[in-house]
Amino acid sequence: MNKILEHLHYIIYRLLAKKYRRRIKNHDFTILCNTCIGGRLYNLLGMRFDTPTINLWMSTKDFCKFCSDIQKYKDPSFVFVQEKPYPIGILDDITIHFNHYRTIEDVVTSWRRRFARLHPDNVYIITNDDGGDN
Repeated sequence: MNKILEHLHYIIYRLLAKKYRRRIKNHDFTILCNTCIGGRLYNLLGMRFDTPTINLWMSTKDFCKFCSDIQKYKDPSFVFVQEKPYPIGILDDITIHFNHYRTIEDVVTSWRRRFARLHPDNVYIITNDDGGDN
């Protein structure tokens, strides 16, 4: 039964992706998101990741700081801590959990590459408030 549901989910996802890809007119935008949903949206639309906030998460509080002065965080001068099985970077006054990265080198390379693609005049911000006091 699970295999059937997985296959059905895949078919529905592919149909929606096809529909949304045909409808999209603007391809030069940035999605800033504090969870993985931004990457899922880029994938659904079949678009390149034009944002540094891919494959990571940060608290709502830190995400709001990040969005309010994004250029402040352009230089990836992270201080990394290894509290989890993935890199955690502290960048100035925010903490970023790179939970889908294996190495610090991957984090820094991806951050620089994707930050360079940012469309500062066409940004969509999506946040998921974790409900915590972070």
